[in-house]
Amino acid sequence: MSNHAMVSASQFDPAQLTFRDLICHYGTGRVIHIDGRGASKQVQYRFGIQTEIGDFEVHEWMKLVRVLIERAGEEPLQQRLVELVEQEMPWLHRDFERQLEALELHARRIFENPEWVAYEKFNKEVAHECESKQ
Repeated sequence: MSNHAMVSASQFDPAQLTFRDLICHYGTGRVIHIDGRGASKQVQYRFGIQTEIGDFEVHEWMKLVRVLIERAGEEPLQQRLVELVEQEMPWLHRDFERQLEALELHARRIFENPEWVAYEKFNKEVAHECESKQ
C-alpha cells in the first residue's frame, strides 16, 4: 500500500494492527471538493495522520489507537500520558489537542524509551500507581 494513500479504518482488522503500524510520522491535510464550480465551489479540509500503513483521517486514527490501548490493557498508561501532556505542554489549550498528543506518544511507545527525558519519572509514577491499586 502506498505510504501516501488515504485509507479508512474499515480497511483494517484492528486485531491485526500494532502500535508500530500506527506511529504518526506527520500530520497531513487535503482540500476535498464537495460541490459546485468557480465562485460557488464548496470544499472541505481533511486533517490526517500519516502512518506506516497510510494516511488516516485524524478521528479514525485516534479510534484505532484507542482500540490497541484497550486490547493491551494500557488505559492507565494512556491516562498518565494525558496528565503528563496537560502538565508539560501548556501551549496545548484544547482537550482534543492534548488527547491527540498523548495518543501519538502512546503509539510511539515513548514510555519504553530510556532516552525519553521523562522516562524515569513517568515509569516510577506508573509503577507506584499500579502497586497502590493492588
